[in-house]
Amino acid sequence: MQFYQASLGGSLDFTHFPDSDVADKGNESGLSGVMHSTLTVGASTLMASDSAGEHCKVIPGNDVAICINFDSLEKIQSAFNALSVDATIENSLDKAFWGAWFAQFIDKFGKRWMLHYHEDSGTCTEAKDVTAKKRKAEEEKP
Repeated sequence: MQFYQASLGGSLDFTHFPDSDVADKGNESGLSGVMHSTLTVGASTLMASDSAGEHCKVIPGNDVAICINFDSLEKIQSAFNALSVDATIENSLDKAFWGAWFAQFIDKFGKRWMLHYHEDSGTCTEAKDVTAKKRKAEEEKP
């Protein structure tokens, strides 16, 4: 999370398992690591935790993809440049077929990221609506 904070800015807070209520309730499993972390960047929040116990085994490639919607081209370019250091690039930052700026990569920690910025609308849902309208207009052309 410290890498993500360095890449995106913002404030970072942690709660470790040994310092949490779990420890107060007789943590017999000996859990260690981060129970909860929060990275706050402007109005956006990224939350994460370490796996805890036998029931939470992480299977690489089957865990999570992180998508961030940006409100400017400058911000998505800055985030892409910082987060994609030593990454496996799946889609370079470029205009996608639906009209948004988009990038997808697996960072140096094995986490899949999707970065998105739509000039007409800031979110994936709104971009999907814009794309649907464009397709319908294309279909209706004689």
